[in-house]
Amino acid sequence: MYSTERGNIKDGAIPTKMLDAAAFGKPSVVNRDTPMGDLCEQEGIGVTAPYGDVIQVAEALDKAHGMTIENVKGEDREIFLSIIQKWLH
Repeated sequence: MYSTERGNIKDGAIPTKMLDAAAFGKPSVVNRDTPMGDLCEQEGIGVTAPYGDVIQVAEALDKAHGMTIENVKGEDREIFLSIIQKWLH
């Protein structure tokens, strides 16, 4: 999670760590009501919570624990990784 005071978070930053985690079947917990939060929820790659709300962050971590990411498997995973790797170079 990132402070909502960081302009890039409000303006649409999509952290590559969230996408890396998804590629390996690991969910993320990210800021709610941000473009990265919307993407996370829409794609089913994690859970969102309001930044700084310790109770809701803890609940999101609990929900994410053991969560299975189903939409990135097999051949799709390889395609996904190849796209992400292009962005990282």
